[in-house]
Amino acid sequence: MNMVTCDRCSKLFGSPGPRICPACSKELDAIYKRAREYLRDHDRERLNVRELAEAIGEEAADLDLLVSMGRLRLFDEDDGVTASGDREKLLQDFQKSLNKGKGSQKGQSSSLYVAERYRKKD
Repeated sequence: MNMVTCDRCSKLFGSPGPRICPACSKELDAIYKRAREYLRDHDRERLNVRELAEAIGEEAADLDLLVSMGRLRLFDEDDGVTASGDREKLLQDFQKSLNKGKGSQKGQSSSLYVAERYRKKD
């Protein structure tokens, strides 16, 4: 078991994995529940970390930590693009490339199969 420093409170503790101590982990779980409930109740609002922190009465640093852990995805202050929006675009691009590849491979594999099967033997 490695000794690590908690990313939230800077206390030293033993952990094989996460860099958040058990006490801070419990507090972050409670903050996550409040943030999730607020976002669920106000699903039409486009909030960044600072705005959500003000709305639920928590520190923005704690919400930043939840975002960096991948537990929350919020709008970016700079351009308003969400990580999930980027993910959707990547998925669509990937699906298009799969569809393009599917059509070209289908024709190629069948023509290769036919060519190999009926090739003249000398």
